[in-house]
This record gives sequence, structure tokens and C-alpha cells, in this order.
Amino acid sequence: MFARFITEYRDENDIVGTLAGECVIQDSQARTKTSEVYSAFRAWCIAQGLPLRFIIGDQRLQPR
Repeated sequence: MFARFITEYRDENDIVGTLAGECVIQDSQARTKTSEVYSAFRAWCIAQGLPLRFIIGDQRLQPR
């Protein structure tokens, strides 16, 4: 039961994962500039009403 709460907490607070799930189309042949990804991330954060710390924070993109 406790493990379920941890999983739910992680899912609810995984900002990059949520963005990826909503906005990213996986294509092994596609390429996107980091600046374009950041711009999309920033716009998404603003649209979601997320605090500025998520926009300029220390979140690192990692493969899923």
C-alpha cells in the first residue's frame, strides 16, 4: 500500500514525464533542437501555471 502512494507521488510530481506524455511523439529518426524542446517545456509550464522554479530549475531530461 505504501509503495502505491510513492508511485502516485512520483507520477504526480514528474513534470518532465508529464510533458513527455502529453506532448512528445517518439520517433527514432526525428531530431529536435534542445532550444526547441526547452521552448516547448517553458510554454507548457506557463500554460500549466507551474512555478518559475520548474522553468529555470535543475530538472534534467533523461531517457524513459
